[in-house]
Amino acid sequence: MRLTTGILFILVLAGCTNEAFDPTQTETVVVEGFLYAGGSVDSIKLSQLTPLISDEDEAYEIDDAEVFIRWAGTDFQLIPSTQPPGDYYYPGSDLQILVGETYELHFEYFGQSIASATTVPTAPVDLEVSEEVLEIAPIEDFDDLFNRRELDNLEIYWSNEEAGYYYVLIENIEENPEEVNQLDFGGGQGNFNFVTEPTDLDVYNVVPFSLTQYGTYRVVLFHVSQEYVDLFQTADQDSRNLTEPLSNIENGLGIFTSFSSDTAYFEVVRP
Repeated sequence: MRLTTGILFILVLAGCTNEAFDPTQTETVVVEGFLYAGGSVDSIKLSQLTPLISDEDEAYEIDDAEVFIRWAGTDFQLIPSTQPPGDYYYPGSDLQILVGETYELHFEYFGQSIASATTVPTAPVDLEVSEEVLEIAPIEDFDDLFNRRELDNLEIYWSNEEAGYYYVLIENIEENPEEVNQLDFGGGQGNFNFVTEPTDLDVYNVVPFSLTQYGTYRVVLFHVSQEYVDLFQTADQDSRNLTEPLSNIENGLGIFTSFSSDTAYFEVVRP
């Protein structure tokens, strides 16, 4: 249920085109740090800014920093992981990630004091799905591709009186899910997995025929912090509109942010 972070690299690349930025300068720390309410600290990644022209064999991960997270007046030192390099985690259970609490990341590198902070947002409220079971007929021949019976959208909804931002993860959790499309197009697609963009609405509609596999689906609703929303919204750039990447990392680039979540389930079955 971890968030993919390709968005961060788009923004870092965009920042390299700024006139005040030297693309050959790699002594800039890039942070990808994510905290999940109720979870452990195991998703902090550090690297150097990769130059536009770089040696593919050169490693840019940072695995020798002394990294700390400060919570409730106490510093907790993170441990570097060798697999993958550049990842840091906290091995104990006394660093708890709690809703409403503030966490400060800090360490020294390249002669700079790198720091950031995030406050864990409130947990989602009243998460529901409109149907617990969806019946979808299999596609057994080419006629089935064009003669699909219309089904109402599956609605995922929640309370959002404060107009906060949320995103939805939908994933099939079967060990070996059966494909709805029985025609042989090569297969090997893996489990269905889809992540929405952040939204300040209180509903997300799923088109039933976009669900490509039978079995149990998990719906995870994430309440996101403002720093993540800001970063995501600036990813929609092209060559005509490149800007310095938004970052909440002092003396570095990237993001240190937090999420809270709730989970629901539904089934896709044959009629």
